[in-house]
Amino acid sequence: MPQYIKVDKQKKLFEGCKVGDIITFNPKKAYPDNDAEIASLLKVKKEDVKDLKSDFTFQITEISRFVKADVDRAIDMKLTEALKKVVKLTNKKVSLDGFNKLFEEK
Repeated sequence: MPQYIKVDKQKKLFEGCKVGDIITFNPKKAYPDNDAEIASLLKVKKEDVKDLKSDFTFQITEISRFVKADVDRAIDMKLTEALKKVVKLTNKKVSLDGFNKLFEEK
């Protein structure tokens, strides 16, 4: 969630946090002019966010991080074969040139 916060001052509230820490922040300040993002964060309807001005306090119970996987030749071959099967099943012509260029050694 912190990587998507638009305002640096609000984003800094999360720096160095660990499980068990208690954070107070204001979603309207963190995501200005983005009621859809706030509604998604709070799991409420977008209309319910319109007049929101409150700070929210919560305790961190879990921290997860996205780590981009390495793409290797074996994955390339599996994806290429899968795409070929889809093309065969749908009878549509697809160029794999652009896809294969992603995996060319430089």
